[in-house]
Amino acid sequence: MTYRGHVRNGQIALDDPAPLPEGAEVSVQVLNNSDPQVTRREILQMSIEQRRQLLMRQSDRLAGTYADDAERTQWQGGDILE
Repeated sequence: MTYRGHVRNGQIALDDPAPLPEGAEVSVQVLNNSDPQVTRREILQMSIEQRRQLLMRQSDRLAGTYADDAERTQWQGGDILE
């Protein structure tokens, strides 16, 4: 499972409460956030080409997160039945 959070006062704080038991072992991955935070309004004001470039950078940055997720590949694996 993945939970989003930020560093606040030198400590990692989750954005939303997570149902983790006390003492649970966790792993923290620091995301390289080279793109500044962009509001929805700013995205709407971008040209189509600017939006495409932003989305390409974001998808390249996050591709490894999803590719290495064993839980996701387990439930998504197997043959497709029609």
